[in-house]
Amino acid sequence: MKDFREKFSVNGKTVELLNRYSDPAMWIVNVIKKFLFFKSVESSHWFNSRKDAEEYINNMKLLKTA
Repeated sequence: MKDFREKFSVNGKTVELLNRYSDPAMWIVNVIKKFLFFKSVESSHWFNSRKDAEEYINNMKLLKTA
């Protein structure tokens, strides 16, 4: 089984939802910022459920419109 990985674009940044096979109980949301050829992880948030992680991503999308 492979790691679960989904990418979204929010506020000009890439948001990655990740669930590792080695630790299936943790859901990780990484906010990645690109600059020219470089990528840097701006923030990393850890959650116990997929629902909580998706709610965090949706709140980030709502902050963009506010």
